[in-house]
Amino acid sequence: MRRKYGQITVWAMLVLCLAGFCALQALAQDERVAAEEKVKKIKKLAAEARELDFIKDVKVQVMDADALRKKVIEMFETEVPEEKMVAYEKVLKAFGLIPKKTGLKDTMINMYSGQIGGFYDPRSKELFLIDRTGAIPEGMNDLNEMMSKLMEGVAGMSQDDLTMAHELTHALQDQHFDLLTLPSDHPDNDDLGLAVKALIEGDATYAMFQPLAKKIGMNPIDMGGESMFSSQAMGGAMDNVPEFLRENLIFPYGGGASFVVQVRKKAKWASVNAAFDDLPASTEQILHPEKYLDYRDNPTTVTLPNLAEKPLKDWNHVASNVVGEFNLRIVLHVNHPKIKNRKKIAAGWDGDRYSYYEAPSGNGCALVWLTTWDTLEDATEFWSGYTSVLKKKYPKNKVVLEGSGRPIVVLDCGDDMLAYIEMKDKDVLAVEARVSQELLDRLAAEAWSGATKQELAKVERVEPPKEPTKPAAEPEEPGAKKQCSLTLKLGGFSLDAKELGASWRPELSGGGKLICDELGAVVHMSIAGADPEDRDTEEMANSVVAKCSKALESPKAGKTEKISVGRMKGHSTTIEGMAGGLGALKGRVVVLKNAK
Repeated sequence: MRRKYGQITVWAMLVLCLAGFCALQALAQDERVAAEEKVKKIKKLAAEARELDFIKDVKVQVMDADALRKKVIEMFETEVPEEKMVAYEKVLKAFGLIPKKTGLKDTMINMYSGQIGGFYDPRSKELFLIDRTGAIPEGMNDLNEMMSKLMEGVAGMSQDDLTMAHELTHALQDQHFDLLTLPSDHPDNDDLGLAVKALIEGDATYAMFQPLAKKIGMNPIDMGGESMFSSQAMGGAMDNVPEFLRENLIFPYGGGASFVVQVRKKAKWASVNAAFDDLPASTEQILHPEKYLDYRDNPTTVTLPNLAEKPLKDWNHVASNVVGEFNLRIVLHVNHPKIKNRKKIAAGWDGDRYSYYEAPSGNGCALVWLTTWDTLEDATEFWSGYTSVLKKKYPKNKVVLEGSGRPIVVLDCGDDMLAYIEMKDKDVLAVEARVSQELLDRLAAEAWSGATKQELAKVERVEPPKEPTKPAAEPEEPGAKKQCSLTLKLGGFSLDAKELGASWRPELSGGGKLICDELGAVVHMSIAGADPEDRDTEEMANSVVAKCSKALESPKAGKTEKISVGRMKGHSTTIEGMAGGLGALKGRVVVLKNAK
């Protein structure tokens, strides 16, 4: 259930240290110039607590609350493109995890940005702190505030100190373990990503509290027990946030810290360091550390066939991902709050995968979910429990089929929705679909016959995301204004780029697209009758850049050439110009139209 944010890259976005108070306050200081001195002090504290040295300095930026919120939203929207957010929202609603009327994007942005005190960005290697002098985070209740003051009075450490220590621990992790190569935002395994986040945040949370715990003679986790890492500790800040979102926000901190406590029992921080080379593969291993430490219970990777080929021909395959043990608990609880033994039911999990489809007309949908279990008894327990969940989820259901000599139930849920659940050996297949009975039978048969299973024995690191290529710039003259203004005209079409800062990314009229190639040259493409966000358009844009690359190396200003790409025909013109802040520019304007 996706980071991406998708699940969101929570560790890079938040500073919610859930330690018996609502959220860590922002760095409070009388003058911004004191920020670097503050960093030096806490850097030493964080390095000693984590027993790692800083290899490089950490650049610090201090922003006001509004500026930091704006930056976080920009990062959020970059991490989770609109199409992924829409798909994620559809899946969560299909599972019954968020209300039908909930706008996921706004809810998540408010949840994340509303509690921020600062964050470390592993891409820019910067620590962003918030200058909110004297402010108390929204939602902090009287008990939280009292505990904060008591902590500072008894131990001489403020919430500000803890916030800084937590984020600087992320900087240490990045310098020693390369955070960008960790699959904390795995594209098709949210459960694995959540487990990796738990290691990252659990490490930083334990290290954050270690200096404080040492001063008062306690274990960092013993300071507040489980209540330190609960949604109740958030005060009013999370009252209106759906359980699934709230618990997924909290789990990496609380569940992760408890996991780190167990990992440290072997060789203290050396064991935690080793875990970054031998990453946990599932939330099951976080929830039951013995399945990681004592006997490695690796999850099973489940694959499902592409049902959009058959029998759901021409349907849209919206999303496919993994629920995992932690979120399985939530699926059971949200849809059936009174269900018994939900943790026990989920504990038998060994692997799963879901796929969600939509009909082209928008009237049909199908959620297909295959789970596999440790034992036949575990599978039976889940089959029985989830059957009761489906009946609770669809209160107007009518039983169409039950039994027939095998563990299978089919429900008519009303509004043309059918629900199916069947167990075969240690596997359970559940389908909720707005389809005909005949299509439901074919859908289940195809899912059963085409599914595969394989042990996930090793979690691999990933390639770090590539930074966008920036156009080349000549050195600025002393005192030059950082202003980039350039207007190009071709056949009445104009491009006006005003204040652009360090990058060349203006919004273009006429459906145009501005592309910077590796040479630092600029290609502007205007496509009549094509959607700039369409995949075919993107492929065409890449083709245009390839065709123009040689001409860009030595353009002759004013030369016009005919050009064709696929069914598109038109002309191009090379240009040269000067732009403040970027210096000399050379490029090619390409205008294409559909060939009739």
